[in-house]
Amino acid sequence: MPLSQQAPLPRVIDERPRTIRLKTPRHSSVSAELGGAGDPVKIQIKVSRPLDMVLGMNTAPVLDLSSEEAWALWAVLGDGLGAMGDPPHWAAGPLPAYGPNGRELPPAPTALPREPF
Repeated sequence: MPLSQQAPLPRVIDERPRTIRLKTPRHSSVSAELGGAGDPVKIQIKVSRPLDMVLGMNTAPVLDLSSEEAWALWAVLGDGLGAMGDPPHWAAGPLPAYGPNGRELPPAPTALPREPF
């Protein structure tokens, strides 16, 4: 049976600003603020420590990255963690994206349905 000669569908790039968050079972969180393609990326890691919660401190490190640096971080973490085994159930995607108003973003009108990674 011959392979299809159709060109693959073009990748949809969603330029809407978004924040993606993930909490761990121990109540730490990682968030990424993203703009469009080529925009800077801000990554914040909040580690839940009893003293921080009591004093109301926010000592979370923030990484302000270029889009190239963010892609490099994604590649390094994806490759490195992939060698450690399957992701835990709480880290399986896809993760919802939130707009600047804090509400979940609806899918882009021309985007294909989200699939787990």
